[in-house]
Amino acid sequence: MAVDVTQPAGSAPGAALIQITGRGAIDPGSVQLAIAQPNGQKFLQDYGAGDPWGTTRMWLSPAGAELDDKGILRIRVDERLTWNLQANVTYLLALRDRNGEAPGEERLRWKAIRLPSEAPSKPVIEETPIPPPVVEPEPVVVEPIPPVVDDPVIARRETPVEPEPRNWLVPALAGIIALLAVGGGAWWFMAGQPSDPLEPPIAEAPPETPPAPTPTPTPAAPLTTATATAFLRTTPDPAGALAEATKYMAEGSRDAVQGALLLYRRAADGGQPEAATAIGAMYDPETFSPERSAVPAPDAEKAQLWYEKAADANDAEGLYRLGKLYVSGRVEGPGISPEAGVRSLQKAAGLGHAGAKTELEKLGQPQ
Repeated sequence: MAVDVTQPAGSAPGAALIQITGRGAIDPGSVQLAIAQPNGQKFLQDYGAGDPWGTTRMWLSPAGAELDDKGILRIRVDERLTWNLQANVTYLLALRDRNGEAPGEERLRWKAIRLPSEAPSKPVIEETPIPPPVVEPEPVVVEPIPPVVDDPVIARRETPVEPEPRNWLVPALAGIIALLAVGGGAWWFMAGQPSDPLEPPIAEAPPETPPAPTPTPTPAAPLTTATATAFLRTTPDPAGALAEATKYMAEGSRDAVQGALLLYRRAADGGQPEAATAIGAMYDPETFSPERSAVPAPDAEKAQLWYEKAADANDAEGLYRLGKLYVSGRVEGPGISPEAGVRSLQKAAGLGHAGAKTELEKLGQPQ
């Protein structure tokens, strides 16, 4: 809903027009207003001088009102109401008519209008009681009473006469004869039809398409010393060389193991201790194998050199292998002894190496 306040041109001082759009059906002939202050606690009581605001809501009749065909309600008020309204203040406006109070309240933003020079001397508009709605009486419907028939002639005329029963034998016989005739004709027609109608030819199934041959996987190229040399020309990093050497050892051929040794050397020179341990195991007399070693014969001293390189990098497997080599007595030299071997095993056990722990138990040494 929209509420607007205007003062049409040529209006008397204090006269104003309140236009309300979209309010719904309101009877303009019995409409009344109740105006409350913004806080909703005081209501307009009187149009005279003094304090016209009170705590009791009062319904006031306007100077006039009309409702056009577009649903716009126009309420005319004069100085008796507008004198007590302040410009630029938003009031709460309620409406009612002969049918009762309209639901909800409208926000009435009052505007500055031209007022008379003096306030009205006394209240003129008083609360007008709303006449009760007119209730029209419902019409009384009188049911007509049917006349009583005493004439025996009329009574006999209105008494229904039952029809006499007909002879049903002749129609029944005619129906039976008709059924026999129809059945005989149908039998004659069916008897004249051939007993074995020709069956439609059976279409031959299309020949099955043979399945496509399964492609034979191309065997991977064997890993050899030549492929390892070609890989090293790509200058791989030490970790990549170590991973490639693991593939060569997994293939297991003599040439692949030779290629693995080349890759292990590149990885060990790059600081991979696992590669140094793997080379030492090829030389170690305890782990030497013609199939798994790329060297012609075991060599304990060369195994010692590679194990020590891995142990210096704190590799658990290198410490374990070096400790066993020292304890075995296969190598000699400054600082090499069974006690040094036990210390190397203890370092490996401290790194979680299970084989080192087992070896210390066999030797009766603490971990």
